[in-house]
Amino acid sequence: MEIQIKQEIEKYTILPEFLHWALDILNKMSDREIEDRSTIYETQQKALAQVQTELDELTKMRYRLLIDDETFLKKKNELQTKISQLKQNLGEAESKADKWLELTERTFKFAAYARKAFMTGGLELKKKILMTFGQNPIIRGEKLVIESNEWFVPIINSYPVLQEAFCRLEPTKKGDFGNKKEALASICTQWRIFTTKLEPIL
Repeated sequence: MEIQIKQEIEKYTILPEFLHWALDILNKMSDREIEDRSTIYETQQKALAQVQTELDELTKMRYRLLIDDETFLKKKNELQTKISQLKQNLGEAESKADKWLELTERTFKFAAYARKAFMTGGLELKKKILMTFGQNPIIRGEKLVIESNEWFVPIINSYPVLQEAFCRLEPTKKGDFGNKKEALASICTQWRIFTTKLEPIL
């Protein structure tokens, strides 16, 4: 059974170089995300302040008897609904950005280190690793069947080809890739595209 689990984990295991590239990409994306989030936050805050001002003005109109109770209550309910929705949007936008960045980083780190941790860890750790990779593990005909968690599916679909291309480059004794730098750059670019496309999935 452990052999089958190790084989399953190997499908999602990435080389340290790919982890380094992914984290570098995520750090840069995080900086842009902060800038974009600040702009969106300011826009949403202005919209919220505008609706709150409309509600205040509506209340003043009622005090001055410029509108009747029915009109006041109807408009008040509309504005309060808008305010609630805008506040919810503010919270969701920030929560989504934080959750995506955290989950993406954890996914890549897990993919890089889970296999080694599984081989050296105790029973509880092994169980935790297995459940992180997938759901509903069952034994069918002496074979492990597990439903992969959705955030690991893109790795198994896109990573193997890039790893194979990377392993064919063979760095020189100095640790660089000599005249193969162009091929390496191409692999990095494809990995960057892959990494940035994870956002709507995660």
